Amino acid sequence: IRHNLNIATDTVIVLFKAGMRDKAFEVVRCLYEYGYIINMEELIIFLCKQRKLLEAREMLLFGTKKGQRVDLGVCNTVLNGLCKIKRVNEAFELYYELLEQGIQQPLSCLQELRVALEAEGRSKEAEFVSKRMLNRHPLNGPMSKSKASGKIPHTSR
Repeated sequence: IRHNLNIATDTVIVLFKAGMRDKAFEVVRCLYEYGYIINMEELIIFLCKQRKLLEAREMLLFGTKKGQRVDLGVCNTVLNGLCKIKRVNEAFELYYELLEQGIQQPLSCLQELRVALEAEGRSKEAEFVSKRMLNRHPLNGPMSKSKASGKIPHTSR
């Protein structure tokens, strides 16, 4: 069977349009499991336009974990969108996952995230983002709990 990137991507988009979220995720997982890919940027942009930002976040994380490169602007769109709809916890978790993968966000995106965190009273997370804004250094591998300056602040909400 020969893989067609556009047909695979369009199929997943049609599933999302039809409200078949779980089936869409299942198709994506199966495609990647068998060594195929989709146009992840196109799918994420579609999801953002449909205001399905949680799904866009999930696809972004799935794609980057599978080694697929996603444009920084697309990452920023998802992060900023999550902040605007008051899904700050999801935005912060996405930011942190991307940071661990060495994907740094521009200062304007970090500023929005920091402001959203502060607005929800999440000062530890806001301070974490602020430090990254000042240092602009990516994390080196998974976080170690013994590294106090790099420790991820986490509060349940």
